[in-house]
Amino acid sequence: MEQQAEPHREPLDSHYLPAVAVLAPGEMGTGIGIMLRHYGYTVATQLHGRSEYTVQRARDAQFHCYPSDEDIIAECMYVFSIVPPAEAISTARRIADAAISFASAVVPPEHQPPPLYFLDLNATSPATARTIAELFGSVNEQLAGNRASRKIVFVDGAIIGGPPKLDPTNGEWFKPNIMVSGPTRLSQTAFNEHDDATTLVETEEDDGEVLERILGVKWVGNEIGQASGVKMCFASLTKGLTALAIESFTTAAAMGLLKPLQDQLAEKTPLISSFVNNAIVQMPPKAYRWVGEMEEIAETFHREGGFDKTIYQGTAEVFRTINEDTELGRERSGMRNRGKTVEDVTQLLAEGMQHRRERLSRTASWARATRWRIRSGG
Repeated sequence: MEQQAEPHREPLDSHYLPAVAVLAPGEMGTGIGIMLRHYGYTVATQLHGRSEYTVQRARDAQFHCYPSDEDIIAECMYVFSIVPPAEAISTARRIADAAISFASAVVPPEHQPPPLYFLDLNATSPATARTIAELFGSVNEQLAGNRASRKIVFVDGAIIGGPPKLDPTNGEWFKPNIMVSGPTRLSQTAFNEHDDATTLVETEEDDGEVLERILGVKWVGNEIGQASGVKMCFASLTKGLTALAIESFTTAAAMGLLKPLQDQLAEKTPLISSFVNNAIVQMPPKAYRWVGEMEEIAETFHREGGFDKTIYQGTAEVFRTINEDTELGRERSGMRNRGKTVEDVTQLLAEGMQHRRERLSRTASWARATRWRIRSGG
């Protein structure tokens, strides 16, 4: 795996930087973790049940790998949840369960441990964010009075843009936009002198302020769900347009009209042309995650805006077909083989659509045969 060069580290002046756990080290999580390591943080993860591809990615990034989630509770100040949307709630439950297990297993210390800040940075609906906040609220109530417990502070967050990357020519980082919302800002978090889970680094700022500055955090409001809401509305346009372009280009290709369509887009709407041609070839490794993201958008627009779910349930099916019925579903970032051109994407998707139709036909035939056997008593 390609490693990012580290020409220099920015000096940070005399304080402690707490350890940060990244769950899980996918493409985005790894990029953020590498950037935090660049600035002197200890970055950790827990890899039980993850694929060998993810395990190797974490090793290459030099993340510390804990054997259990309880170790995260014991040693980290921040947890960044950056997982596929369908795993957001289960990942939060893991940390909630680990917090309960940790509090019941250790001898209460002289001083109450500092809070654990859980940043949900997933592409999920405001309703999902509120569900996770309620989960941690319940855990905090359950553990109230236990001096060994750590209060879990939930921060609603969202990421817009690609993973951080270091420019070796000037030592500066490209960063995605990271938005957070809720009653607690990162800059309001402060290091507790009794916490052992730290990396000694020099800084004049409180650790929350340092983390906000390094990440380039944008705070969007006091309510849980507001950061997630911005993400949903933004992604509905960008990834929604990508889904429409996939359908349009694949249909045009089936009629032998892909090139004329591209020519018309380039002439009449050059910005859209550039966007969709680029988005289509970048999409394959992400299709599996975008299924859940489209479903979360459908839920957001229905619950918050009153719209029918049909449109974004449909875009979810586009990405599901790519992931489940085509060779494109096997693509991984940094290990691309197919779908590196628009022509190849449309060819593979056309084949996948045919496989999907055949699969659905077989399923329908099996269902009819089953109903006939039941009615005939056989």
